[in-house]
Amino acid sequence: MSNQYYKDIVSLETVTSSGGNEGAVKTVYWDLVGTHTDGTVARFKTMTELNPETTEGFVAFESLTANTVLGWLDAAVATSYLDECEGIVDLIIEDKRTEKTPRAIPWA
Repeated sequence: MSNQYYKDIVSLETVTSSGGNEGAVKTVYWDLVGTHTDGTVARFKTMTELNPETTEGFVAFESLTANTVLGWLDAAVATSYLDECEGIVDLIIEDKRTEKTPRAIPWA
């Protein structure tokens, strides 16, 4: 299958870390978005927990960039989980691409 994927960050949940860093990112809510060559698009919503005590290079919430958070996601998300998410997106895309004919039940 020739789907292309990207991570779309939807929202962040923050805490104050034990080191006193306010606005330390604890949870990233994100969608894995897949696009088929014919333009069919599907999203799979998920989230990833981060450890605000060990997240490399604390960045103040107001100074965060998408690239910074995507880097944290890339480090935190296991390849096997990402593969599973891509598989789900593939199924959603195929379902969208499959022509369906709604029909009344024959015994009605």
